Amino acid sequence: MFQAHDVAAVANEFIRLAREEGLILRNVQLQKLPYIAQGWSLALRDKPLIKQTVKACHYGPVYRKLYESLAQYGSGPVKDFIHENDSGRDITIETRGPKVTGNLCDDDLNLIKVVWNNYRNYSAYQLSALTHQPGTPWSQTREKGKREIPNDLIREYYCNLQKSVNASLSWVMNRLNGVILQTIWRLLYTKLHQIAF
Repeated sequence: MFQAHDVAAVANEFIRLAREEGLILRNVQLQKLPYIAQGWSLALRDKPLIKQTVKACHYGPVYRKLYESLAQYGSGPVKDFIHENDSGRDITIETRGPKVTGNLCDDDLNLIKVVWNNYRNYSAYQLSALTHQPGTPWSQTREKGKREIPNDLIREYYCNLQKSVNASLSWVMNRLNGVILQTIWRLLYTKLHQIAF
């Protein structure tokens, strides 16, 4: 049975992947990567990965609960996994709850890994710029004066992005096939020419 997850569990998976590679993520990256994963989940699987709604805040798409949990880091690097109760004001090691986990299935983990592989080299600024472009769900929601970005709008955007990527890939493959066929033809022509003489 399908289950959408707490955004902190998804963010923790990105933290885990980053740590495996010796990388450290910043607050903004941990806002944008789950949002991007949500978009691709809606487009590719037609189901949400994350159960919380995302807000169209001034600085881009923001998951409020995640924002509150990461506020302790400011704009700096996030040094630990997200725990229950991290959003309180006077958090100490003793008052923190357990690390937030979810029952992420293999399909969820694979999706998160694919997003990580494609977006891990983007800085916080670059990820922010990607989600702030005109025509994005964030910009459309802000233009309408709304606060919550609906999943239907996110799905539509990422479906269109997928179609655009597929069209570009198809164009490249057609060009590549043309080059390969020309190369094969030249090799055959050269070989036939050598045999004839």
